Amino acid sequence: MPITATAWTVLLALGVALAGLGYEYGRRPIYDDPAHWTNTMAHSAMVIGRLLTLLAVLLFVGGESVAQGGLRL
Repeated sequence: MPITATAWTVLLALGVALAGLGYEYGRRPIYDDPAHWTNTMAHSAMVIGRLLTLLAVLLFVGGESVAQGGLRL
């Protein structure tokens, strides 16, 4: 099932936004306590954002590969 350009763009934008948001909050947290739940949420958002970005790139590359006739080894 191919992914549409709109779905790919939304997935990529959401991934980049989450990764950036989590990274920025992790760099300058509101609470100094490293065990505070907001720091954990920021780290989780950053990791999820990075995974979504990677997924979007892999789906794009895979879709282009299939559109070109698959991998030729």
